[in-house]
Amino acid sequence: MYARPFMNQIIHVTGAASGIGRAAALCLCKKGTPVYGIARHAQDTETSFPGGGSLTLLRGDVTDSASLKGAV
Repeated sequence: MYARPFMNQIIHVTGAASGIGRAAALCLCKKGTPVYGIARHAQDTETSFPGGGSLTLLRGDVTDSASLKGAV
């Protein structure tokens, strides 16, 4: 049986709208991990994956603490 390395945890990925941030977020989701992706140019959306993983994209900028308060 495959053990999920991030079982019972939620992962936050910055830059999850594109590039390596998106690739990392999708990889974690496909393994059953719930992921909250934060990106400056994201539309707030949620996508579910088989195995219990999900990707929730939130608009935010890691250089702006006010925009991160709602995401964390």
